Amino acid sequence: MPFSKNLLAKALTLVLVLVLAAGVVVWLRSGDAPRSPQAAGVPGEEAVSAAQTTRAAGAPPVSAKPIAPAPLPSLQAPLALIVDDLKARSDAGDPDAACRLAAELLYCSHRNMQRASFDRWLAERQSALASITAPETQREAAENIEREMTVREGVLDQLTRHCEGVPAGTPNDIALQWRRAALLGSPAAMRQYASGNAFRWGSLMDSLPLLATYRAEAEAMATGVARQGDAAMLMALASGYDPMATQSRSLLAQSLRPDGARALAMYQRAQGALDRLPEGAMAPLRRQLAARTSALDSMLSPAERVRAQRLLEEGMASWAPPVLGEDFRNQAGGQADVHRLACGAPPGESVRRRPSQG
Repeated sequence: MPFSKNLLAKALTLVLVLVLAAGVVVWLRSGDAPRSPQAAGVPGEEAVSAAQTTRAAGAPPVSAKPIAPAPLPSLQAPLALIVDDLKARSDAGDPDAACRLAAELLYCSHRNMQRASFDRWLAERQSALASITAPETQREAAENIEREMTVREGVLDQLTRHCEGVPAGTPNDIALQWRRAALLGSPAAMRQYASGNAFRWGSLMDSLPLLATYRAEAEAMATGVARQGDAAMLMALASGYDPMATQSRSLLAQSLRPDGARALAMYQRAQGALDRLPEGAMAPLRRQLAARTSALDSMLSPAERVRAQRLLEEGMASWAPPVLGEDFRNQAGGQADVHRLACGAPPGESVRRRPSQG
């Protein structure tokens, strides 16, 4: 019957359209899905490259060809006067500007916390002063409070004036900016992001989607930083791979699978850097490394100790020597936030001249 044939033809056409549409959806999803770099052995340049292509939820596209960085504005310049320029340069692919913008946003995010901390401190001191009955003791206490209050007010006023007129960035805004700068190749931003310092412990629940992306990228990026001779990142990786339980684990450590042989190789590499320093230098770090390598060596199997030696002598042979400067600190694998000037010091300015400015 003609009617039945027409109906059958329409039905077949509809089925074909639905199948094609489903195929397009599957193809699009497969193209957008983040891919975690699987680093067998020591993660290398291929793994770092794979990490750089992973997109975070809400992240702006990152330029594949970073532009040559230009001199950054003075650290003394109010953020309101330079933020638009830094944003434009970051969007254009300037790694130093992207890093500086992230550091500025982080620095200014401390405004409310610093004000609340100052108010609590002052209320506690006033309460303590009121409880003192001896006139001379009360006078001395009041003078001490006055001196300290002058210092604290100065720090708070400097922070407030620097950040005035610029909306505070959300924790996710700041984390995404650190990631952008890291993927553009800023060494300081790579250190900040790979260590997990781009995220704040007080707002981790707000950053869950970004943390999933970070977990896929952290190992490759941290290894790339350590490969360039960053001793702090080398120690952070070693602590993260260390299978011995600790009370505190960094976000980087939580992103790694325990690997005793790799941890031992990295500890021994750090020990080798210490051996090139004057005898007795960095004694606490020497003791810490000696204790950890001894404990690992005793718990690993002979095969794992052989693998550790192979990683040290072959897998890391092309790495730059770890740089253990006089200001090197290791805090159970944790690291301090990078200084704003670490993103690219403006002409005539240095970290040493103003160590108190974050």
